[in-house]
Amino acid sequence: MNFIKKLFSKKKVQNINKEKPISIEEKLQHKVYPRIKNINSINTEFIYHEYLGGDLVLIFIQDINDEMSYVLKTEEVKLNENIKNWRNNIKEISFNLFTSDTWNGYVFFNESNDYSNEKIFDPLFIENACQKLNTDKIIISISRRYKMQVTDFYNEFEKLELFFYNHFVYGEIKRMKMKL
Repeated sequence: MNFIKKLFSKKKVQNINKEKPISIEEKLQHKVYPRIKNINSINTEFIYHEYLGGDLVLIFIQDINDEMSYVLKTEEVKLNENIKNWRNNIKEISFNLFTSDTWNGYVFFNESNDYSNEKIFDPLFIENACQKLNTDKIIISISRRYKMQVTDFYNEFEKLELFFYNHFVYGEIKRMKMKL
């Protein structure tokens, strides 16, 4: 496991070439959750995934004994019913939208957790974000693995500019630090 995963991950991540893989019988007993990934960041030969668009895919994982286990292509047929329930499973993950003094209520953040970005698939989360921002249309930044930011689509240009600046520059600075 690399240093970055140890530093930022709350769970151990399963090695897909693990010597003692988790049995399909055990996997059938656990819920499946989505993860948004870049197609180039996964081993597409082995990991089951669904295309979202562009270079984004959804992979599917299970939390088994505090270890994140990937759903592999070879398991997809047997885990099909579990995979179908991922939308319901992501709805069960709690969320807490908050703002900061710096952003003063025009940008909200989702509490950092394992499925922060994937909450975009939860209609209640989207509704809550719209209510907090008093709008019917939002822009969501998921440039970070564990923290999402949300703003009002109709914000003034200067506020949107700061939002996008934070999205691109903070994400780039974080990537640069990770390479060091």
